[in-house]
Amino acid sequence: MANGLPNYQLQQDQQAAPFSLRTMEATDQAHQGQPDQPHRHFYYTILWPFNATGTHMIDFVNYEIKPDHIFFISPGQVHQVRTNAQPTGVVLLFTPDFLQMNGIREEFIDQLKIFRTCEENPPLAVSKPLRGTLQLYVEQMQQAQQLLDYRYEALGAWLKLFLIACNNACDLALADPQQLQAGQTILRQFKQLVESHITEWHKVNEYAEQLFITPNHLNDVVRSLLGQTAKEYIQRRLTLEAKRRAAFEAITTKELAHNLGFRDPSHFTKFFRAQTGQSLSEFKATQFR
Repeated sequence: MANGLPNYQLQQDQQAAPFSLRTMEATDQAHQGQPDQPHRHFYYTILWPFNATGTHMIDFVNYEIKPDHIFFISPGQVHQVRTNAQPTGVVLLFTPDFLQMNGIREEFIDQLKIFRTCEENPPLAVSKPLRGTLQLYVEQMQQAQQLLDYRYEALGAWLKLFLIACNNACDLALADPQQLQAGQTILRQFKQLVESHITEWHKVNEYAEQLFITPNHLNDVVRSLLGQTAKEYIQRRLTLEAKRRAAFEAITTKELAHNLGFRDPSHFTKFFRAQTGQSLSEFKATQFR
């Protein structure tokens, strides 16, 4: 088992950077054709394979890599890319700060259907018309990277158009527009609370109390926008956190249970098996072998 999960900051030419556009070819050459190790970033990643095959693990779910199927990875998600020989494609990397500095509100990303932090993350299949549009935006971003003046402003503008085009083509409909507009603020705040307090609060009423709404109302909002209850969302996020720590930290079951807010380790082991169908030891034995 690894002693810790690598956490990568965004760098370009050995310097910290808010945005980078790279090719899959260059990344493959940098790794000398070897697959990367499971890791996570503190920035957003968009992986668009042009001619590549393989597998992409995102938060312990494996997806097939196919040409013109775009992956969207949020900060904090664990992922690993394994491609066959000589892949081609592009990789867009950008930080939350990059969005802010270019007037792209946090709410904009939250409302998109393409970045999903605690749900399934299937890739977006790119149609032929969409491919032409996205290729144009990528070419404009490649040119903008060479600008001396207003480089990031131009990159931000083309990136936003790229994201909008992908979102409009996405068939992972989370809700109708009226439902989305009515509940988006509550959902965004709920998700933020879950990320901050998942190891402390396991009950819906604890989150509802912080949002000054009833547990029933919170459940209705989450169900209408995500297709699952608030309790199910909390349990999935808690299970994901358990998987991340179990897979990458040298930690006992008792320590893990305590760190995740379970007073009784036996309660944690029962919870983990109920959520995954595996014991913790069975899960550890199957990871990254």
